[in-house]
Parts: sequence; structure tokens; C-alpha cells
Amino acid sequence: MTDSSGWGFENSDFWMDSDGSSGDGESWEGAGSLLLLSSASSILLDSIREKLLDRGYLIDEAALDIDAIGEVWERRQAVVICFVDSTVQAKTLVYINDLLDAEPRDFILIGSVEELREVKHFISEDAVVATFVRPVDVNEVVTAVETYLENPVSKKKRIAICDDDRVYRQLITHFLSPSYEVENSESGMELLSQIVRHKPDLILLDYEMPVADGQTVLKMLRADETTADIPVIFLTGNSDRESVMQVLALKPEGYLLKTMPGPEIKLNIDAFFRKKRHQQKK
Repeated sequence: MTDSSGWGFENSDFWMDSDGSSGDGESWEGAGSLLLLSSASSILLDSIREKLLDRGYLIDEAALDIDAIGEVWERRQAVVICFVDSTVQAKTLVYINDLLDAEPRDFILIGSVEELREVKHFISEDAVVATFVRPVDVNEVVTAVETYLENPVSKKKRIAICDDDRVYRQLITHFLSPSYEVENSESGMELLSQIVRHKPDLILLDYEMPVADGQTVLKMLRADETTADIPVIFLTGNSDRESVMQVLALKPEGYLLKTMPGPEIKLNIDAFFRKKRHQQKK
């Protein structure tokens, strides 16, 4: 199956059309940063906040309100703790789910059995790493936070971009680097040397490169058991049917047209990892 939109998966039923910046604030990601979301103050909230501050964590807080959450979300906290109650609005929960879908964080829910059951109608279970039913042991919550900070479920994915066009590499890196760890190489040989040191979660591979083209590099990756399982998405400037069929015949994870705008490429990469995450949950 092919599509002229600029994006395609050979081995799945997922397709995304191509015709459909990070904030300037300080980034706390990776620095033991947390976000507390709550509709109102409580003894439980105060106790958890106090213990986390005592351990030296950086804490942002926001009300369970779309505008309030939007103002602090760009700080990229590593762990989000959400205290739910009967007053939280459905649209706010849907908004949170959309944020987590676009940029996963380790998300912890605290509430009563009924409240947590209601929240699951709006927030995907895939987005939640832990739930606590009130009344909770404050120390258990703090221990969970420490565990996820040390071994984050939503750790940034690593993407290797291999393309002989330096300007294009810089363009794609600009749009991907706020959400992913990005490494660049200008040739297949440089890529192969690079991934020995840092194995990526995804390779964006130029199909039309001099010396060793994308087809040759993919065959080399597949021939080595240490790299055979790395997903590869081809980058191609040719959208005619014959060229697309040649690309898909190699059975990559998909392809992207280089004519796609940077933000659209970012959306497609996000969708790829969401799909992989959902598959792993099954």
C-alpha cells in the first residue's frame, strides 16, 4: 500500500497525510523535576510536596485547568503527579491525555476508586505509569517518584539521522531535538560507526546518498544481529509511484518525503513511537 501524502508504513495499517517550537522557558527535564496537578490544596498534597522538596526535587504546581497546565507543561517535568477529584472537568482530562500522547511523561494518578475509574474514560492507560487509591501512604508515593526519576519510562527516544545534505539534517534536527535525542551523520559509514557507540531507537535514512545509498546501508544493518532490529524510516525526495514501490520493497518501517514541512515530520515521528508503544503494551 502506498500513498502520495509523504508518509507510509509498509507493514501496518497506519497512514498519515502530510497536508493535514518548544517554549523559551527553562527546561528542568532530567533534573529531578516534578509537576503537581490538583484542583485544591489538601493535607495529602502538602505532605507529598514537603517530602519531595526535602529530597531536593524541583517542583512546579498547577491547578487542574487547561490554561494553568498549558503554562507549565513546556518546562518538561520528568514526572507528573495528578490528584484527581470529582470537580475535574472531562475536557481537562482529554487535554492532559493529548499532551501525554504527544510527549510522554511518567504520569502518576492519585484518587478514590470511583475517581480513578472515571479518569480512565479520558486518559489512556498507556499514559499512566502508576495509580494510588486514597488514602495513600505518602512514603509509597515518594518512593515511586524516586523510582521513575532513576529509571524513567518516558525517557527520550534516540533518533539517528543519516543524510548527506547538511542543511536538511539541521532542519529536521531543529524540529525533533526538543522531544528526542538526535544524532547526525552524513554517510552510511559514519552512521554504522556511530550506532556502535549509541544504539538508536529509530534511524531516519536518506534513500539517495552517494557511495553507499540507503538501500545498501539498510542491507548492512539487517545483516548484523546487533543492528537488525533497529527501525528504519527512509527519507526520499521522489514521490512517484515507481520510486515509492522501490523504497517499500526493502520493507522499512516507512518513508517520509523530504518535501514535507518540518512540523509534519515531527508529528509523523511522534505517531510512529505512539504506535510502537501501544504494540509493546499488548
